[in-house]
Amino acid sequence: METLTDNPDLQYQFSRRVVTEYSPSFIELLYEIQSHEDIGYFNKYFAISDPNSLIPPKYFTGHTFMHNDGTNGNIPFMEQFVHTMADIFESYNNFDNVVVYAQQSKGLTIVLKNCVVRTMSFADYNAKKEWYLELIKPRDQDSFMNYHEMIYRIYVYEDLDLVIVVSEKLVSVRDHATMMIRKQFAFSGEDIVDNIQKAREIMHHHSFLHRDLSLDNTGYRESDNRFVVFDYGMSVKYSGPITINLDFIRGYNV
Repeated sequence: METLTDNPDLQYQFSRRVVTEYSPSFIELLYEIQSHEDIGYFNKYFAISDPNSLIPPKYFTGHTFMHNDGTNGNIPFMEQFVHTMADIFESYNNFDNVVVYAQQSKGLTIVLKNCVVRTMSFADYNAKKEWYLELIKPRDQDSFMNYHEMIYRIYVYEDLDLVIVVSEKLVSVRDHATMMIRKQFAFSGEDIVDNIQKAREIMHHHSFLHRDLSLDNTGYRESDNRFVVFDYGMSVKYSGPITINLDFIRGYNV
């Protein structure tokens, strides 16, 4: 099997956006991202050594980030991150640690077989906490919240400035390889826009703006035949009157 280190082009493609021909394990994902994109999560003295872990032992290399008190922040951060991911593999992904898709922006988005994992800072989470707590509440089949993704669990580590959110896995409306609408949704444009508008309405009801409504942040949930909004990285609490022009659907201007 071809590995990440066997193919430099594949390495570059993965570190910048997505792997399309190779599904690495979680530990390879972390190592590969750090090799090309130093995001400060890694420390050359850190290794995973638990023989029973879903993640095999491996050393990381990279620069050290420091806490405000001058202490090394990498080791406890990585320990907690790795142990939390192991719990996610076990609890939400049938012990499978293969990464289907990954992307780095403000944090990491890691798509697994059965769920999606996103990391963010505590400050970012805290600013949107009211909305995330709405997303994690139980729903009935008639709830308007069903036009938004369902969150399974939120791991909060304030002292490490780390929050990990586990949510349902949806079928992407766009094909990530071509960035075109998937063929099965080619004739669903009106339904997609209608469902995004419903999602926007309920979000505005809770005094939040999404600010990045688009096909890129819309998925399809097969269980209830619904198009669903996700990714709240740009969302903000808004205290003034909310109008559509503050939160239009990109590409449709409605």
